[in-house]
Amino acid sequence: MPSIIFGHLGKDMHPSERKFWNAFFLGQEIEACFHLYPTQPHDIPLRLSEMFLHDRRGYTIGAELGSAMTDCMDVLDVSAKKTGKVDTVFNDGGVIKGFDFSLLSAEGRSRKRLQVWKMSDPKLHKNSS
Repeated sequence: MPSIIFGHLGKDMHPSERKFWNAFFLGQEIEACFHLYPTQPHDIPLRLSEMFLHDRRGYTIGAELGSAMTDCMDVLDVSAKKTGKVDTVFNDGGVIKGFDFSLLSAEGRSRKRLQVWKMSDPKLHKNSS
């Protein structure tokens, strides 16, 4: 069973997003999985609290929730401050950080998410000691 959980908060997500992340984790031998968590604006505090309860490292955020997420972050990155919305959330040891990479290409967003989700952390990989 994966030790780290990631997900998407929103009404829905493109099926390729979940497939992309789960294939990436498998290919990198990272013990993680990516799920859809259907979320309405009133559900945001609950979904964020689940990050602590279930060791959820990060979320991608549906466009319909982006603006509402800004008030729920402990820290807003300059990218989110500029746009007034959040499309990526990271649980950094109990500090919820919000970012907005929506102006980047799909590949650029994925790269930035990997950076902020600290995917280079060797403890995430199956073969690390």
